[in-house]
Amino acid sequence: MTKPRLVIVLSAGAVLAVAAAVIVGISLYSRSEAARESLVVRYFRALSSGDEALVKDLVAPEFSSDLGLGNLVRGSYELFDFGEREPGTLRFLIIVQGEAGGSGAERRAMLCELRYRRYGLTNRIGSIRLVESGVGLKE
Repeated sequence: MTKPRLVIVLSAGAVLAVAAAVIVGISLYSRSEAARESLVVRYFRALSSGDEALVKDLVAPEFSSDLGLGNLVRGSYELFDFGEREPGTLRFLIIVQGEAGGSGAERRAMLCELRYRRYGLTNRIGSIRLVESGVGLKE
């Protein structure tokens, strides 16, 4: 009678230990540099593919952006990471075709700041702010 009880107790303990390990692992990953960089890439990938559900999952309820990219399509932009200038703020450069991200011949570079916050075990984008903008020079 005590052996089945012991098996149940040990099984329950093992399940709790695995669950705790998974939670700690996810928490540590969400604080890593790779997770923060991935946030920028995943946001623009979801935006350019028109995946509104994924965009909604990546942004905070109070999300705001002043980029005005228009119709961003996959392959029409390049992203460059400038790192985390202060905790919770990533700086990145996006280069798009055309004046507002369209298909014009002129390329436009925009230096941006992405502010993120932790929501539970994940990071979510609170805002994306345009810092500077410029166009390519012709030689």
